[in-house]
Amino acid sequence: MRTLFALLPLLQSPSPAAPPALHLLLPQRGAIPVGASSSSVFLESVTARITLVDRVATTQIDFDLTNRTPYAQEAQILLPIPEAASVRSLEIEGSALRPELQVLPAAQARAAYEAIVRRSLDPGLLEFADQRTLRTSVFPVPPHARQRVRITYEHLARQEANRLDYELPRSDSAGQTAIPWKYQVHIKSTRAISTVWSPSHGMKVLQESPHFCFLESDAKAAHEPGRFQFSLLLADADLTATLFACPDPSTGGGWFLLLAGAPSSESSSDPAPVPRTVLFTLDRSGSMVGEKFDQAKEAVRQVVEALRPGEFFNVIDYSTDIASFAPQPVAKTPAAMGELRRYLEALTATGATNLHGALRTSLEQPPAPGSIPLLLFLTDGLPTVGPIDETSIRDLLKNRKDRPYRVFSFGVGHDVNAPLLDRLAADSRGVATYVHPKESVEARVGDVFRKLGAPVLTSPHLRTLDARGELSTRVVRDVYPAEIPDLYAGDQLVLLGRYLDGQPLRFRIEGERLGRIKQFEYAFDPAAATTHNSHVARLWASRKIAELVEEARQAGAHPGTPSKDPRLQEITQEIVGLSLRHGVLTEYTAFLAQEGSDLRDAANIQKQVRLALAGRAQGVRTGAGAVSQSLNLRDQRVARIRRDQRYLDGQMREVAIGGVQQMGDKTLFRQGVRWVDAELFTLATGRPASAPADREVVVGSAEYFQLAERLRKEGRQGVLGLVGEVRLWLDGKVIAVKPQE
Repeated sequence: MRTLFALLPLLQSPSPAAPPALHLLLPQRGAIPVGASSSSVFLESVTARITLVDRVATTQIDFDLTNRTPYAQEAQILLPIPEAASVRSLEIEGSALRPELQVLPAAQARAAYEAIVRRSLDPGLLEFADQRTLRTSVFPVPPHARQRVRITYEHLARQEANRLDYELPRSDSAGQTAIPWKYQVHIKSTRAISTVWSPSHGMKVLQESPHFCFLESDAKAAHEPGRFQFSLLLADADLTATLFACPDPSTGGGWFLLLAGAPSSESSSDPAPVPRTVLFTLDRSGSMVGEKFDQAKEAVRQVVEALRPGEFFNVIDYSTDIASFAPQPVAKTPAAMGELRRYLEALTATGATNLHGALRTSLEQPPAPGSIPLLLFLTDGLPTVGPIDETSIRDLLKNRKDRPYRVFSFGVGHDVNAPLLDRLAADSRGVATYVHPKESVEARVGDVFRKLGAPVLTSPHLRTLDARGELSTRVVRDVYPAEIPDLYAGDQLVLLGRYLDGQPLRFRIEGERLGRIKQFEYAFDPAAATTHNSHVARLWASRKIAELVEEARQAGAHPGTPSKDPRLQEITQEIVGLSLRHGVLTEYTAFLAQEGSDLRDAANIQKQVRLALAGRAQGVRTGAGAVSQSLNLRDQRVARIRRDQRYLDGQMREVAIGGVQQMGDKTLFRQGVRWVDAELFTLATGRPASAPADREVVVGSAEYFQLAERLRKEGRQGVLGLVGEVRLWLDGKVIAVKPQE
């Protein structure tokens, strides 16, 4: 939904005959003049500051306006607000006027929006016509000047058990994001905060204490469309969790998202955290010589210094040969630290890269009893000594259940085998990190290790129980991540999957904590599923596509993998189906949104995707092209809606994907001057998208408003905000919504 401004110029024109013009200023679309040829007042930027104290949310929105004419302008403002919101103040910079405020109930607001649409013929305004609206009296905007308007309102955040949800209306329409938005959130809670999650925008999160948290939008969020959302999970157990679900009418089941937060180290009741055995496997081949080797050695020193007394460490350094600080991990003591500093000072970078031998030696190190074993594995190049094929190195992790090190791989620069480093991490509950050529090795290693401070739950896994409380493997499918990573203090866990019917079930997360098996159970009733959570389906689709691409990519470890391999063809079919239905595109499917793409030509589409997977995902194993794919897959696994879809190309340049829109639970592709419902390409309707529609509806007509009301009740009215003709698949018919000529 979009915040709406209706601006009416003063009748103080130098020409008495000049007609007044109505200006609608929308945060994402600028000015829409009604009865005038151009706009005169513009919205330059928006800043939203939200303060959440327990359940009370105070929202302060600053709108920066510019009047580019030599005449004062007057304005009336219409702002959608939550149903039970109380308006606290309206402040106008530099104005002595105190305009009156009026709150329109939803029905009156809807009538007001429809009246504006009849005059402006801009259907996008109806995105706002489903909630109470604040309306103010007119006020002057000075000529050739900027003016700031500040509106503050309060409401109670929606609460569901131990979860609080906040939402700020904005439009779902991508491509109309020229006006930057900035978000700041201050949270204060009498109960400890378990975790904060925003599915809509990239946020930097700083939790200063168990009871206070600060969020700020990152640079990329400034132009991201869609309502701003975040959820706050309040701690009431060792592992606090909540569930979001979206129904799938075609199957009777749907999609779910389980969000869980581990307690912070300050709020944990454990007498002491689980100790760690940390191995640092350091590449000292000739290619590491110089500043990056000095940084790597400093990273080793800082990691070991960060260990707690009683924890264990060792350093395995490798080039052509393999060496180590000690025969096996040693306890951190002042004496051991002194010896380590001298050992690191003596190391020099020279020789080739025996990656296989280094990994094998590291995995053979016995961790201290009762500790969690962590392996920080660093390399800046390809293996050149010993077994060098990718499969042999990858297989070293097999049959190592007795010493299950978590591998946190670090690729320094781009001359690394990215699929191999990804797989080593994924197969061991670790994470792969890439240090770009101009980045600090020391800083990146430190960032990762700081998150591994206090293990809360190790080797966790998910089990599901049916309505009778019995363990069942037939109630959910396609759960990601398939292997849950270890959880550390302050960690956030997001599980995505499909539930298969409407019967209640329970999720059980089991893992080890302080040497004992712990279980956490969470009830799930599919009856609570709502299309308001349509983003859950897309997040799941994005994650599944990433896993399918990764499967194809890892198959490239075997030389000569044919593009006609049966499994590759199956993967391609699944990716294409998910991409069309959910509108989630990647570097391998971006062409689907290009002008002229025939989305009904299934054979050609699958051929193009299959060739892209074979040539790029499987064929590119090293260099910037391989690292960029790893970073793209990492971003796809992040549980955040990406309406403005982007990816990194083979030269690490950001590429934006246009021509596709996600609106509620609908996906639409741009085909020439039309936006076409993706269901017309995925259903066997037997007609091309360009065929005559069953029914035409003209914007502003009585039939149009009837359709708008129906879509509003379904939460789909956002599709009417797209520019140009919109073709929808409704009730087995093609409906063409056409602008008035």
